[in-house]
Amino acid sequence: MSQQNKFQEMPATFQSLVDPIIIAISVYDPTGYYVRHAGAMLASVFANTRSPVCVYVLTDETMTLENRKKLITIAERFNKEIKFIEANLPDEWQTIKFGKLYTKGILYRLLLPDVLQEKRVIYLDCDIIVDMDIRELWNTPLHEYSLAAAKDQGISKVNQQLQRRGQSLGINEDIYFNSGVLVMDLDHLRKQYRLADKFSDFVRLNPDSLLLDQDFLNWLFQDSYEKLNPSFNIMLGYAEHKQFLRGQQILHFTPMKPWKVHIGGIGEEYWKYVKLTPWESDAIQYTP
Repeated sequence: MSQQNKFQEMPATFQSLVDPIIIAISVYDPTGYYVRHAGAMLASVFANTRSPVCVYVLTDETMTLENRKKLITIAERFNKEIKFIEANLPDEWQTIKFGKLYTKGILYRLLLPDVLQEKRVIYLDCDIIVDMDIRELWNTPLHEYSLAAAKDQGISKVNQQLQRRGQSLGINEDIYFNSGVLVMDLDHLRKQYRLADKFSDFVRLNPDSLLLDQDFLNWLFQDSYEKLNPSFNIMLGYAEHKQFLRGQQILHFTPMKPWKVHIGGIGEEYWKYVKLTPWESDAIQYTP
């Protein structure tokens, strides 16, 4: 049996017995190409997770109807659920200038406590492949914290400008976390924090922040967050490749992107899951 057929035939065994795992992603896609990465990431989650999953896609007018249908097709293929939420940034955020490192889509995750009625959510960036059962991350205890995250493995290796920025914000690089994989207690966030308001304050105080949402979350939570095992967010541009153990980790393609450069067998993990999406022809055409 081929690997692709094995994924297709995997039964959704516990649909009526277990509450769904809630996942949220952000898609800002003026070129129409970014959504493919979201499709590959979701295929990796669905293929490796037998529990029911409900995905909320925070997006805007940049995601076409055709691309929305493609994401729905992936969810239906694995008997999972997907919902779309139109993300509207507050008026005071409209004047934010976005640089080369990010687009306004990174801010959508900050809206989650306000736009979702769920108690808990896993937030995932789209340049990720989940090579494990996502329930392991979902079951992470938060111990009264509002969120869980893994240390940013590249913070000690970035240029001096970024390091000075962290120092100016009073952020300790030893506990600086990456915002690409988050487990968020939305109930706790709604009761204890008003992320949108606090972010507005942060932007006024730090208009030149280079990693906007990530700097803000680290500034706000400092060391008051649950620290995830690094295996839940292996940043492949910085982590040793020997850390890669098939089937046991979440792979984060930052800053190395397999659709831009050939990065060996680890990069093939991305294309393997593209083959399980309506963008399968892109993977067939890809040559290392």
